[in-house]
Amino acid sequence: MKWSNQYMSFRKYALNLSLAMGVLFLIFALVSGAESGSNSFKSILTNSPNALPWLLYVLLVILAKRNGKIITVALLIYTIAILYFFNFSGSNFFLITFIFTLGICLLAIVATIGVFRNRA
Repeated sequence: MKWSNQYMSFRKYALNLSLAMGVLFLIFALVSGAESGSNSFKSILTNSPNALPWLLYVLLVILAKRNGKIITVALLIYTIAILYFFNFSGSNFFLITFIFTLGICLLAIVATIGVFRNRA
């Protein structure tokens, strides 16, 4: 297998895993704050602004799967921003949040390397 094909397959796997993780984080963000309410659809809608960063992340991953370099770089910049915002912008630091956000950042790095190393 050529190296360019390997890079593109790494990019494909990284983006597919990123999409799966993003959908799981989106669902978790929608449902996690709804438990303080009456566990109804209205409480999920009330909590929906907490899921907006993950909705944007999922949209960027979908666009990065369809398009090339520009969206993939935008995805990388956004994941670095998520890494900073969720871990270092406030007074709370949770190791599990750091691990998950670092994981999506590393997946975006792999996708970016895959799209830039493609010579085909």
